[in-house]
Amino acid sequence: MLVVHLLVDTRDAMGANLVNTMCEGVASLVETITGGKVFLRILSNLTDRAMVKARCVIHSRNSPARATPAKTCATA
Repeated sequence: MLVVHLLVDTRDAMGANLVNTMCEGVASLVETITGGKVFLRILSNLTDRAMVKARCVIHSRNSPARATPAKTCATA
């Protein structure tokens, strides 16, 4: 059995149609290279390689932990 993963950066688009087309397109190439037969082309939205950035600002006057030093809050 051979498993092939295509990692596609679709940016902000969902990219399902693009990825599905790519899977269909490489199937015959995989068959030619391996001499086998491709049976499954499974599209997944697994996002274990997605990168997310977040930023938060909490003003001390609004913080319930006003007596706690900022450095302690940042490492908690």
